[in-house]
Amino acid sequence: MAQEKTLTGRVTDTQGEPMPGVTITIKGTTSGTISNMDGVYSLPDVADQTVLTYSFIGMKTQEIAIEGKTRIDVTMHPNVIGLEEVVAVGYGSLKKADVTGSVNRMMSEDFNQGPVTNPLQQLQGRMTGVNISQAGSDPNQAPTIRIRGINSLAGGNDPLVVVDGVQGGTELLETLSPADIASFDILKDASSSAIYGSRGAAGVVLVTTRNGKAGKMHLEVNSVSSLETVAGKPDLMNATQWREYIGKSEISTSDYGSDTDWFDEITRNGHILNNNIAITGGTNQLNYRASLSYISQEGILLESGSDKLTGSLKVHQKNLNGRLQTTLHINVNATKADFVATDDYNDINTALVAAYQRRPVEPVQNDDGSWFYDSGIWGYVNPVALLNETRNQGDLDSYFGSIKTEYSVWEELKLGVFASKRKNNSTYGYYQPSYLFGTNGYTFQGFAQKSETSLNEELLDLSINYKKSMNNHRIALTGVYEWQQTTNEGFKAIGRGFISDINGYNNLGNGNIGNVQSGDISSFKNESTLISFLARLNYGYRDKYLLTMNIRHDGSSKLGNNNKWGTFPSASVAWRISQEPFLSSSAVVDDLKLRLGYGETGNQGGLVPYQSVRLLASQGSTLFNGQSTTLYGTSQNENENLKWEVKKMVNIGLDFHLLKNRLMGSIDYYNGNTDNMLYEYAVPVPPFYTNTLWANIGEMSNKGIELSLDYLPVKTENTTWSVGFNVSRNQNKIKSLNGTLNGNELSTDMVPYGYADGRAVSFLKVGEPVGIFYVYKHAGVDNEGNEILADLNKDGSVTIDNRSPDRYNAGNPQPDFTYGINTSFSHKNFDAMLVFTGSQGNDIYNGTWSRLNRLGEIGILNMVPEAVDNGFKVMSDFSDFWIQDGSFFRLSNLTLGYNLPLKSEAISRLRLSFSANNLFVITGYKGTDPEIQSDGATGFGIDDFNLYPRSRSFAFGVNLTLK
Repeated sequence: MAQEKTLTGRVTDTQGEPMPGVTITIKGTTSGTISNMDGVYSLPDVADQTVLTYSFIGMKTQEIAIEGKTRIDVTMHPNVIGLEEVVAVGYGSLKKADVTGSVNRMMSEDFNQGPVTNPLQQLQGRMTGVNISQAGSDPNQAPTIRIRGINSLAGGNDPLVVVDGVQGGTELLETLSPADIASFDILKDASSSAIYGSRGAAGVVLVTTRNGKAGKMHLEVNSVSSLETVAGKPDLMNATQWREYIGKSEISTSDYGSDTDWFDEITRNGHILNNNIAITGGTNQLNYRASLSYISQEGILLESGSDKLTGSLKVHQKNLNGRLQTTLHINVNATKADFVATDDYNDINTALVAAYQRRPVEPVQNDDGSWFYDSGIWGYVNPVALLNETRNQGDLDSYFGSIKTEYSVWEELKLGVFASKRKNNSTYGYYQPSYLFGTNGYTFQGFAQKSETSLNEELLDLSINYKKSMNNHRIALTGVYEWQQTTNEGFKAIGRGFISDINGYNNLGNGNIGNVQSGDISSFKNESTLISFLARLNYGYRDKYLLTMNIRHDGSSKLGNNNKWGTFPSASVAWRISQEPFLSSSAVVDDLKLRLGYGETGNQGGLVPYQSVRLLASQGSTLFNGQSTTLYGTSQNENENLKWEVKKMVNIGLDFHLLKNRLMGSIDYYNGNTDNMLYEYAVPVPPFYTNTLWANIGEMSNKGIELSLDYLPVKTENTTWSVGFNVSRNQNKIKSLNGTLNGNELSTDMVPYGYADGRAVSFLKVGEPVGIFYVYKHAGVDNEGNEILADLNKDGSVTIDNRSPDRYNAGNPQPDFTYGINTSFSHKNFDAMLVFTGSQGNDIYNGTWSRLNRLGEIGILNMVPEAVDNGFKVMSDFSDFWIQDGSFFRLSNLTLGYNLPLKSEAISRLRLSFSANNLFVITGYKGTDPEIQSDGATGFGIDDFNLYPRSRSFAFGVNLTLK
């Protein structure tokens, strides 16, 4: 029998200092002890054959066999967390310690929890320089992601998304199940993203999905059920307040005797159901993972929602003793969507607008059950009727498949082939019945539209990789040839005048042929091709001097004949200072790395095919030989010199791990400049055929600083507490919108960019950030209720036009900085996580409030209560009175979890959780929610009049793994 004895010892660090709190366990069991304040420990009754495990956060875990010893003293060595972790960098991977650019990584165990319906929601508020905003809680609206601000006006600000090598836009993320994602890697600076050339100008989001695991097949089941409630509602007059003002003002109007809260009438409690099941298993030669996800979302607005079914299969196989490796990945998605009902399919007279404006004294329905309408009010829309009677639906089907094969010619040399294909088909149907008063359906006795769009994308990569280590030198070379072709096509048809509403949009032929208008029937198809050659060099000397160089040569069919090709280089270096002798034995510094990089990336993402050539389009018709003949004329000017928009960026960064890895973080400064900025500029006619032209004229800059910190205040055997903080500041400025083309001056210094109620309030102005609010200054209200605007140039009158000298820069929709705070806590089987997000210094033009302050219209519309005190009846134009601070601080996510202790032969894990999203928001903004930023390419920071309301959700989840 094994002899048992008492074992003692002392644990110290590399400086000989005692280490309290080190966990010493008997391998294969949960029995053990913890070292005391002097680093001393004692274990009674241990056998000679026992192996002990010594572990401490930030230190390398050690296993030591007793082998007859009665005392074992141990020296713990630093293990810099994550530095051995493999980070995706595009067309390959690197150890985190070897990364020289600005790259953020997040693993699935750190994702935001709860009723997640889009993968980006898992990252919100967690990464520096990565702004993810969700404007409202529309089930069919994805979050917006911006990496280091707005870098282009028309070239595209969406980052490239790469899912296991398959490339696409942010729409690619919508086809994934959040449960299938293993990690995100974000390439932020140009020296990192330049490896993707033209497609990486706005940053790159690399997504790695979960792989299969060798071993016995096991089953994973995850289910989350969530209740959604309206988080904020508009402060409008109720029936009592409305009647009180009408009575005092002696306004002639109708009072129908009701007390209706129209916003409550169009909203409801929503529900999200998120179920995922996955099977994984296999051998060392072949493993697999198959999953099926179903996400059903019933929106908080009536008749809005979506049902999404996603299936994924990933298989990895090794042949020829591991020299030949092949990965197959197939992902399919089918979504049925109920969109928010609008009028005329284009957001005119939406239900939200009508709910804001309807008087509280009107009923929803008449006594006979029919919908109430006030025929005396032009354009009257009953929002509840609009939502219930209009059908605005879509079927979205997509798939992508990829196969990757890599062959090791010998240990240092690998050849690879990657091929992928993806396809998205979207069918939309819209119908408004003839009895829906105040809408196109009523005007045309039934209004229907049906459309279909399709995207096909094929990609082929041929790669070669060479790695070699020689003494203190490490070198890695990568070469890639890439071909990509994209085809878009679709059609649209409109029908009017239906004898019956029974078929809806499914039988357009039942419409009255005499009601057909120009443009009712249309179709399109376009193709574009992108061909690229790239090379990369990674070099390391003694693991402390690191170099990365990239060069990519891209050719795009979208650009002019004279400039289809562009070359985009980048280089970055890093110095691991902690590897130097003067820091190698530091008790404070565990790892310290200084990074410096420069890169250039091209951009043509915002262009559609054929924008460099002259196009013809129908220009009406005329009689020729007694017959009607269609006339054609130039609809687009050609520009054979249309070329790449180029972003150049310098980045300097510092990564650090301190205090035995209890404090970790990074700080980055970047300065980027976008040259040859793509935009549709105004041109004279003649010599041009039409008055606009796509050209490369402007220039824009972005510079900023980012800070990320993670601190571990508590780490014991049973308890862990961590705190994370990140803050990002970006300063954007338009440097030029002027230039010459073919000897013609293209000159403008101010362009309308965003509108409120049809009037320009946001502009592109040279020397200012994108989208500044260039408006009039409020100077009071006269006795007649007219707003008084200040005569800023003192010429005796106020000029009303877009270039008025009486306008001034009254606010910036872009924030001074954004930030996120997260903290997680675990004790034995219990865990908790909180995520806070915030924005500071951004302004919002609250056009909603300006619309609801016009007392001159209170006889037919509702108002906000403050309208009485403000006293506006007529507004000449929009002023700074309506600009409000959009800063906010939000508790975005709270998650509580408990892992049930099990002794089961069938169940290896059972976790119960509770999550709450958007529990509170602190803000001075008077609208329903301050987070209203749109895509930044069409104006942003302008009210929430048409914005889907934001919800507050409460979710319960179950995670089950079967052996």
